[in-house]
Amino acid sequence: MKIGLLIACGEEINAHLKYFDKIKTLTFGEMTFYKAKFKNHTIVLCKSGPCEINAGIYLQKMLDFFKPDVIINSGTCGSLDEKNKVCDTFVVDKATFWDIKSDIIEPSTYVCDEKLKNFALSLDKKLKVGNLVTGNSFVESEGLKKKLIKNFGANICDMEGVAVVYTCQKNYIPCLLLKSVSDSGNMEEFEKNFRIASEKVASVTFKIMENLSKKNLN
Repeated sequence: MKIGLLIACGEEINAHLKYFDKIKTLTFGEMTFYKAKFKNHTIVLCKSGPCEINAGIYLQKMLDFFKPDVIINSGTCGSLDEKNKVCDTFVVDKATFWDIKSDIIEPSTYVCDEKLKNFALSLDKKLKVGNLVTGNSFVESEGLKKKLIKNFGANICDMEGVAVVYTCQKNYIPCLLLKSVSDSGNMEEFEKNFRIASEKVASVTFKIMENLSKKNLN
């Protein structure tokens, strides 16, 4: 099986690349992709950079050129719910654009692939189910967090996730979003925990990929 891994930032991708012995680097313009073997799978990774537009550009290039069977967006996230702890890891159920009006992109909320969600949850009972909101801004204010919880029923946030689901659904490719909490909207907390949260989500991702087969896909 060919699996595409879209990862936003450097610390996150470093946590994933260490699982491979041999890595081939491929460059298209300013975009760099990494190709490697894991178990019986071919894995293609990219570091898209933060924000929705970067995720969409890199993912579409990955889909067009490498033609993966499935996409996994593995990375860190912010917590909106005070009950969440650092390194709590979520399988995303629904992902929503929070900073784009719902009448501009319809629908603005996307349900992630049911088979992949259920497969991930069956492998690791410690995984939580989360509703994700995605925007192009770091969510710091308590007022905004409360608004996102109220308006979208969200408990985690990031800057790429919904763009991944949106792009995959436009291309009829199944995708799974895995997110580990790094912070609760505090930049100092983010910088302190970014590495360990990246390592946690990478370990979960590779456990899932080790057991993944085409029968788990739609």
